[in-house]
Amino acid sequence: WDVSLNIAGPGAYASELRKLAQQLQVDARVNFLGAIPNGEELWRYYREADIAVLPTLGHYEGSPRMIIESWAGGAPVVASAIGGVPALVNHEQDGLLVPPADVPALVAAIKRVYSDAELRERLVANAYSRVRDMTYEGRVRLLRDAFTEHLPGLLSKGNRCPDQKS
Repeated sequence: WDVSLNIAGPGAYASELRKLAQQLQVDARVNFLGAIPNGEELWRYYREADIAVLPTLGHYEGSPRMIIESWAGGAPVVASAIGGVPALVNHEQDGLLVPPADVPALVAAIKRVYSDAELRERLVANAYSRVRDMTYEGRVRLLRDAFTEHLPGLLSKGNRCPDQKS
């Protein structure tokens, strides 16, 4: 396979990863991008990505913005099942989850997404469908619908949500 790897973020492990890439003689295929500010360059990377991978070991992960941005950019996600990631990613539906620090499982998941076009398309479509509700407007709509269903009458004329029409 003709693949390359873009590693984004300032990361404390960048120097170790550079050394490892040289030792493995894959440094010509690994690009260390550093921190990428929000904007067109960041979105270009998401749009061009075949797969977005979050192999985190940090138990502190909540709902990583990188996953949501990947979904919005159309990149399928493979991530470590750690912290709040499993609450965000639905395994086999909008991403693949692997046990943290399980390199063979991570490699297998990446290969699976890369080689299975049907899986990749399903993950991207389901993720994109979900991410539409993760905007400000989408969250307001979800709250309004929940209030309407569970607390009828709460949203009377004087208590309208910002996006609710008269």
